[in-house]
Amino acid sequence: MEELAEMHDINFLIQLEAYKRFKEDEQQIRPFVEDKIRQYNDTRNEYLNLYSKYVDLIKSSASRNALQSEQLQILHGNEQTEASMKTIAQETNIDKQDEFFTTDDVATTKKIIAETPNFENLVEQSFSSENNKNRVDFIQSSLMRVERNLESSVVSGFDSLLKRIEM
Repeated sequence: MEELAEMHDINFLIQLEAYKRFKEDEQQIRPFVEDKIRQYNDTRNEYLNLYSKYVDLIKSSASRNALQSEQLQILHGNEQTEASMKTIAQETNIDKQDEFFTTDDVATTKKIIAETPNFENLVEQSFSSENNKNRVDFIQSSLMRVERNLESSVVSGFDSLLKRIEM
């Protein structure tokens, strides 16, 4: 009977020693894992930033190509444009002006011009738009920081919960 109790005590000591080694290994590995999580989040955020820059570059390139193709069409259609301009110049000769424009047409045109919005403050609006864009960029970067902090807080919360459960 004493031998059985001694064997039970020895098994208990072996299990206790194994549990102690497990906890020590876990404490040594934890900073490494946290560092890798931090590196992953930094790399992920850098990738997302570079990807958004890439998308902006593609959009700019597509816009540039579209504008260049329109300019090429305008240059190739030069002969037709010259013919149209000659026709318009002949039709709008000063002598024939009264035939094309009546006083009602002139009054209607003046009314339309008076009703159109005035774009005197375009510089201020573009400056305001740029400020708004900077604010949005700042908010997006702040949001990414908050997401990173939230992820690390959740991970540390789970770790502390696991510690409490194991105790």
